[in-house]
Amino acid sequence: MPALGHEVEPCYMNALPFSLRPVAIELYNYHLLRTVMEVKLGRIPNGLSERFELSESQWREVCDAVILTKLTQLRLSSQLTPKCALYLQKLLKHTLGMPERSLDDVYLVVHGQAPALGKWIRRLQKLANRSA
Repeated sequence: MPALGHEVEPCYMNALPFSLRPVAIELYNYHLLRTVMEVKLGRIPNGLSERFELSESQWREVCDAVILTKLTQLRLSSQLTPKCALYLQKLLKHTLGMPERSLDDVYLVVHGQAPALGKWIRRLQKLANRSA
């Protein structure tokens, strides 16, 4: 698994409505990426579902913001396996709603508003091309 990096993309968390930020902050600070992905799929831990009453679309919106933020927290090293690089690409594209787009296209869409994510995408692309 990649190590944690130092530059985190705040764009997506900052774009959430104020009413959704407490649950996003809790998911970001206290839950693993895997748990956030499970919440997005509707498997919400009892503690969260008891404290936060959100619609399915609100849970997805929050989880997408948290996933994108957590991805930029991962420092991509040369040790990254091709399988892991492919998984991260798929997760990124799916979360952004661009599953069929190329990594270049994804970069062009996000780099202006989310520069840290743009740098992360470029690094992921470089590592993926190295192993291809």
